[in-house]
Amino acid sequence: MAEWSYFTTDVRTGAVLADISASDASFERALSGSGEGRVTVTVPAGLLDFKAATEPVRCALWAAADGVLMWGGIIWKREASGTRAVSISASEYGSYFDRRLVTRNATFTQVDQLDIARSLVTTAQAVSGGDVRVVVGTETSGILRDRTYAGSDLASVASRLDELANVDKGFDYAWDPEYSNGLPRVRLSLGYPRLGSGEHLIEAESDAVAFGWPEDGSVMALTAYAVGQVADGAATGTAKPIQSVANADLLTQYPLVERMESYDVSDPAVLGQHATADLAAYSAPVVAPTVTVPESLALNIGIRVGDVVRLRNSDPDVWPGTFDGSLRCVGLTYDASGGTVGLKLADRVLYGGRIPAESDLVDYLATLGRNVRALQTE
Repeated sequence: MAEWSYFTTDVRTGAVLADISASDASFERALSGSGEGRVTVTVPAGLLDFKAATEPVRCALWAAADGVLMWGGIIWKREASGTRAVSISASEYGSYFDRRLVTRNATFTQVDQLDIARSLVTTAQAVSGGDVRVVVGTETSGILRDRTYAGSDLASVASRLDELANVDKGFDYAWDPEYSNGLPRVRLSLGYPRLGSGEHLIEAESDAVAFGWPEDGSVMALTAYAVGQVADGAATGTAKPIQSVANADLLTQYPLVERMESYDVSDPAVLGQHATADLAAYSAPVVAPTVTVPESLALNIGIRVGDVVRLRNSDPDVWPGTFDGSLRCVGLTYDASGGTVGLKLADRVLYGGRIPAESDLVDYLATLGRNVRALQTE
C-alpha cells in the first residue's frame, strides 16, 4: 500500500497549517464535478491549534500518496463524536464555485467556450476575498459560443460552468491538485472533446477486487425537451421557448419515454444544443460499470479521471457475459485506509456534452453488442 499523508492549508494563502494523522480516509475525484473527501482524526494534544487548522470554509484538506499530491478540497463540515475522534468532510474546489454567484453582466460573442469557462472562474476570483488559488490554462476547443449572463439572475458560477459544458460539443473539466513553489494549489483543467489520455487495460477476472454492472432504465428518454426562460423585454404573456429532439430509430424498438430539463437561457439555438446533448445522454438505459482495483494497480498505471479504460471479461457466465470494450473513467474513489481504488465508468464516446450525476451515468453500451463491436473497430 502507498504511504498516504494528509495536511491542511489556509484556503486564501495556501500556507500549510497542520499535518493530519487519519485513522480512516477516502477521497473522490470527479470528472466535470466535485468529489468528496472524508477523514476521521483523533484530536492531538493542542485542541485549539487543531480546531484552527481544520476550520470549515477557511481551511483546505489535501492528500498525497507516496509524496504525490492526489486530492485537494475545501473543508465544509466538521463533527466531533463526543470522544477525541473528529470527522472532517471536504469537497473538491468546484464546490467553492457552487457558493459564488455571477453578480455582474457579461456578454460573449463568438468566443471559444473554454475562454468563457476560464472567464467565469477568473472573474469570480478577482473579487475582493474571492481568490482561492485556482489557476487556469490556455486550452482551446475551436467551438465558438454566444453567451449573455445577467448579474441580476445571481446564478452560481458552477451552474454557469455546467450549462456551458453540458451542451452538444461541450467539454470536460476537472479540478486538479498540484504543487507550486512548495505550496499546493488547484488547476482548472479543460478538455475538448475530452480530458484524459491513453488506455488502461483492466481484466475483470484477475484485476478487479469488486465489479458491478448496474442498469437503470428509469432515466431513459427518446424525446428530450429543453425549456428556456422568456427573454428580458419580451411582451407580457410570451411563452417560454422550447426545443425538442427525438430518436426516431429507437422509437421503433422501445415505447416512447420523454424527459424535460429547464435551462436559464432564452436563445433557441442554445436550447437546441441542450436538447441534443440530453437526448444523447439518455437514449439508452443507464449502465454505470463500477470496478474496484488494488491501490497499487491504479497508482502504477497512473489512471486519472477522463482516461479510457479497456474493460475485459472473458467468463461468459459472469454478468454481463463476455465483454471487451473501452469505457471512460468519470470518477475515482481512493480508499486510503483499505488500499483500494474504485472506478466509475461510462461509455468512451461520451465527452463533456453530458456527464450526469453518479446515480445516472450514461453508457450507450446498453445496446451492448452493437456498441462493443463499434468500439472494437475504432
